[in-house]
Amino acid sequence: MNPCNNGATRIERIYNPTACPLPTGVTNITSQNNVNTTGFTAVYTSGTTGQVYTFPIPATGTVVIGCLPADSYSLTISKPGNMMLILFGTGCRTQSGTSAYFGKVSIPACSMVTLQYDL
Repeated sequence: MNPCNNGATRIERIYNPTACPLPTGVTNITSQNNVNTTGFTAVYTSGTTGQVYTFPIPATGTVVIGCLPADSYSLTISKPGNMMLILFGTGCRTQSGTSAYFGKVSIPACSMVTLQYDL
């Protein structure tokens, strides 16, 4: 089951997202990509159920990429073949590398995926 859907169609969410509020206990996940590169994904794995949620990260801007039920997740942020050194973040922690793995990411507290140049 898609926790973002809440019974609404894609058209309803696009044209009137306030008419379809998120269910209780579900949080929007936002990405902020400051490296302007396509192809990254955020993969969340629930520590409780093992359910895997995969969200593509847009090349630019700050946007909602999906939503998750409240839980503790592992999070992998990666792009096949990436060689650029990036500072990845969860909204609570950061890690430098060509990809990142974070254990015990608490949702809703840490609900923003960030990519920044690692200077």
